Amino acid sequence: MASGPGAPWWERGSCLIQDDGSFTVTTTESNGSTQNLSGTFHISPTGIVTVSIGAGQIDPTFQGVPDAGKTIMVATDTWDGPYETGTSELKVFTKMGPAYSQQDLAGTWEVNSLASGPGAPWWLRGSVTVNTDGPFSGTLNESNGTQDDVSGILHISNKGVITSQDINKDFRAVMDSGKTVFVGTATWDDGTTYISIWLKRGNQYSASDLAGTWQIHSLASGPGAPWWERGSITISSDGSYSGILEESDGNQDPVSGSIDISSEGTITSQTIDPDFRAVMDSDKGIIVGTATWDEWKPGTTYISILVKTGKSDTATTFPWLLLLLGN
Repeated sequence: MASGPGAPWWERGSCLIQDDGSFTVTTTESNGSTQNLSGTFHISPTGIVTVSIGAGQIDPTFQGVPDAGKTIMVATDTWDGPYETGTSELKVFTKMGPAYSQQDLAGTWEVNSLASGPGAPWWLRGSVTVNTDGPFSGTLNESNGTQDDVSGILHISNKGVITSQDINKDFRAVMDSGKTVFVGTATWDDGTTYISIWLKRGNQYSASDLAGTWQIHSLASGPGAPWWERGSITISSDGSYSGILEESDGNQDPVSGSIDISSEGTITSQTIDPDFRAVMDSDKGIIVGTATWDEWKPGTTYISILVKTGKSDTATTFPWLLLLLGN
């Protein structure tokens, strides 16, 4: 998902990563073009991922991180190639499982979406319940205050690819191998592109589920774009947090405050943003939230993905479905 001069834009496809981090990827962009790329992912012992395309140098702005369960990888980057230099983007990789069925969709899912392009700034969030055979219903809230009652049918292939004409005619998502997250992209009729992240809700949560080190990746859309933010925060069992975040313009900001989580897994924080609302997946390793800036560039919408980190020092051979890869 891109924001800034290169938006509206999304890219999705399939990426195969070998034991040594080398990869090949075939992608389709929102404008219908396709490309084949190869390169190498490099991962540090603390889980920070960088990339080099082809035989080139390491991309100086790409940085990603897998979650502790190693089924999701999130990254941010700034384009510096010949097209729309300065564009910010968010990338989400989901590791594929061996097989999926309609039963894997059953449950309550928390949705967070962000748009880019003529329909932005805009976010969507709320709760959807999916039955075992695919019908879903729920209530979603838009950033402009509109509340939507939604219903339809989700279809999932045995490879974990999810489609739904009731969401959008070109909506396509993929489920991670842990089956608690799926991520999709689509385009509205006016050309607006959006990313949608669905987290399966667990049964019970407490403040202790927040405790640990989390890597944050955020993307903004609207008047404050292009902009991304990323970095690490440590959350204590009482919800207090501190860390350092880096913005796409190079600024580094020490941050601190407090985060609250309800027994249902809904997360709020007045020190992040007054309307910030996030949710935690049932495996308690992924948090996704949306909010709207009320100070600098008011009205800018953004999405934040937090992954609980764990040590890792090797790449893994396994197909990854790549939702977003930059130029």
